[in-house]
Amino acid sequence: MKGAWVVVLCNLKPKKLAGYESHGMVMCAETADMSICEFLAPPEGSVAGDLIEFEGYPRNAPEALPMKKNNDPWGNVSKCLQVDDAGVGCYIDPETNAKAVFKTRLGACKAATVKKGVVK
Repeated sequence: MKGAWVVVLCNLKPKKLAGYESHGMVMCAETADMSICEFLAPPEGSVAGDLIEFEGYPRNAPEALPMKKNNDPWGNVSKCLQVDDAGVGCYIDPETNAKAVFKTRLGACKAATVKKGVVK
């Protein structure tokens, strides 16, 4: 894992992880049967800090996700994150079933081997 390029969901409410305070989550692709789990990786040539965008969804992120009783932003979105048959990370809109690809200025973020899986 050392030296791996990964996609990270940042600015989360801080939580202790192995004794350290964490403000982010590494995004992974996983097969439906949970037998393989691997990093979702940015395209070659990416640099640290490149933003992930979803076409059709303008960026208007808050500094940190608000946590309110009965309002779990991650729980609402996470069930809509998938890896398609080409290994590309996608958000599937629950209302329209439209697919929006995880992408940077250089292209799509992909899993190395996982196809038709989930993103966690």
